Amino acid sequence: MHSFIKAIAKLTCLAGATYLALTCQLAAAPLAFPLRVADDGRTLVDVKGERVFLHGEAAWFMPKHSVLGEVEDYLSRRSKQGMNLVLLHAVSKEVTSASNRQGEFPFHNHDDILTPNEKYWEYLDAVLEMAERKGYLVGLAPLWLRWGNGDKHGWREQLSAANAQPYAEFLARRYSSRQNILWILGGDSDPGNRFHELNTMAEELARRVPHHLLTLHPNSQQNSSKWFGDSDWLEVDCVYTYEEPQRQASQQWRAYAQAGRHRPMILIEGGYEKESNDLRGGSPHRMRRQYYGSVLNGTLMGHAYGHRDIYPFKRDQWRRAIEDDGSRQMQHAATLFRSVAWWTLEPDVLDSTYLWYMQELREGRFILSGRATVGSNEYASAAVANDGRLAVVYLPTSRAITVDLDRLEVQGALTARWFDPTSGATRAVTDLVPDARSLRVLVPPGRNADGDSDWVLVLEVARHR
Repeated sequence: MHSFIKAIAKLTCLAGATYLALTCQLAAAPLAFPLRVADDGRTLVDVKGERVFLHGEAAWFMPKHSVLGEVEDYLSRRSKQGMNLVLLHAVSKEVTSASNRQGEFPFHNHDDILTPNEKYWEYLDAVLEMAERKGYLVGLAPLWLRWGNGDKHGWREQLSAANAQPYAEFLARRYSSRQNILWILGGDSDPGNRFHELNTMAEELARRVPHHLLTLHPNSQQNSSKWFGDSDWLEVDCVYTYEEPQRQASQQWRAYAQAGRHRPMILIEGGYEKESNDLRGGSPHRMRRQYYGSVLNGTLMGHAYGHRDIYPFKRDQWRRAIEDDGSRQMQHAATLFRSVAWWTLEPDVLDSTYLWYMQELREGRFILSGRATVGSNEYASAAVANDGRLAVVYLPTSRAITVDLDRLEVQGALTARWFDPTSGATRAVTDLVPDARSLRVLVPPGRNADGDSDWVLVLEVARHR
């Protein structure tokens, strides 16, 4: 599927028209499980060894707010929009009661996680089976801890040294036949006083279900690796931030690069569409900035989108929300990255760690001017392939940029296109001399289909046959 999409996208680019529609908005190919970490640590690969780009969504409360017909409808519709990852709480008492739509609670004794209610778990079984059948990886949070100290919406106070191992054993035994699980430990907080309990759960799961993947959902403005970076069980590094993600993602990418060992990174959570927890709004433009700003700065495993009316999974609200502008536009980003060798990309940043941490970074090695300041809404994220045959730049606002084409491979014809992140349409860069190198000033076309001024620049160098 990846090769087919890439071929169609290149034909579109090479057609030479002034304005072309990217015609390869195809449904996500069902994932071939189990997934594992690629040998280079940059992404996941499927059972056949094919690279996997995860395009996901937070539907956290689906298990307690749904019936199976709704789950099937949701998964089918999102698959057509390119999604192959869904994030769920196995049990949740956040915002509303822990009981599901059938009136069943996860535990007979609500404060004892070792008293599972079979009827509740049978419904979750069915949800996970359906997701696997439709080719979805499920990011499954077994207990969303939150902060404790009397917080009634989290499970921190119910997790203990006495029950961490047997609860993980229960989960492993129950779901050992499932091939599509990424366990998400923690939840919205530092491990803190449950560090050892979380580590115990992780080690038990890693031992009993090695075909599953493991990660930690940290506190905001943090990565999973801050807490368990030295642990062998941490296979996926989650980036969680309400800020623009460029700095956080790139810093961790650079740390891995300097250590000579990568972990797949994914933006697991950021700002949600139509929500404004940080008073920065939840516009479609922000959703696009987060997507491109994270992937181009190192989250090559993929991206998880969020919407105020989808994560609670309340009756008909999610059906309306998946047609919202930002929600629909996310598929264009997934289609673009899947159409190129995204796993070869490396963030375009300066070599000076000092400048980075002093937050003075403005220009990289590929973009020589016009970048804006890292962490700002205007910052232009860029990445260049390690073989020099691909470069991708996201401009959140229109401005001229100077790029150094000598950073690209000199053998092969160079093609370039502007990609509209709101519609998936492309415009060829017609004034680019195919075999020319050195510095070039490029200016995006103007307003995109949504009336905003953000564009994606894609440059590719063809291989000689």
